[in-house]
Amino acid sequence: MSEIVQYITLGAVIIGAIVNISGMVGKRESRAAADARMEVKLDNIYNKVDNIERRQTSFETTLQQHETRIIKVEESTKSAHHRIDELVK
Repeated sequence: MSEIVQYITLGAVIIGAIVNISGMVGKRESRAAADARMEVKLDNIYNKVDNIERRQTSFETTLQQHETRIIKVEESTKSAHHRIDELVK
């Protein structure tokens, strides 16, 4: 009778070990899938930030060009005002 109990206990231990191992493998696969999703999200964020940086650089370049043109227009306007003032006198 005690041999039957030992075999039943051994079988239960083996079944428990198999269930435990399969659960660990499942968790590992689940964790790997979650890590892959996280990497994709991080790549998307990186790409968006990179795009924003490129657009900001382009905007800054355009702003500098406009600043240069405005300075030239102001100088031209100042010169025109001097000429108009001389004509008025």
